[in-house]
Amino acid sequence: MIKFKGELNQLAFVLQYEDIIYQSFISLDAIFCEAERISERKTIVSEEEAEKFSKLIKAVAGNTTSLIIGSLENVDNRIARLMEIVKSACQMDTLNNGQAQKCIFVADDIREKIGLLLYGFKSKKDVPDFLVPSFSLPSPTKKEKLLTKQNESIAQRLADSFRVVEHKQILNSFFPGESRPGESGVLEIF
Repeated sequence: MIKFKGELNQLAFVLQYEDIIYQSFISLDAIFCEAERISERKTIVSEEEAEKFSKLIKAVAGNTTSLIIGSLENVDNRIARLMEIVKSACQMDTLNNGQAQKCIFVADDIREKIGLLLYGFKSKKDVPDFLVPSFSLPSPTKKEKLLTKQNESIAQRLADSFRVVEHKQILNSFFPGESRPGESGVLEIF
């Protein structure tokens, strides 16, 4: 029972997501420092600066996603170990079977939700923000696979272009500097 309580305490600690919160704040500091540096400029934000800022935000998002995936996997592993302890305690009659079944039911429910979260984070990790739709047969040919890869590559470049322009507009609206007609308030794609 002491081992069971120890595992519960460790699980509670992991569930607080301290690492994610700490690392996310450090990452956000980098964004705020860059935004502050840009705000001190007297001219409008250039395409290069907007692209750099966009890449910084993308890196922070990727870092945070990786931390969340790692923490969710850690929680899932701890719950699995906890359930092994519950099952062995049931076999040794140190835990009421009704209580154990409730624990197992709750743990299975939590693990199912964690599995769905992990699936969502992992599937989003390597996918562009939007994709040019590509329709293929159930078993695509080599040519269709190549076209899909090209579409994904084009979509990624488009997404990056939109992101850079959006960040340029956002930065210029926050820190206008010397705004010129056509440099803010209009969505430019390229």
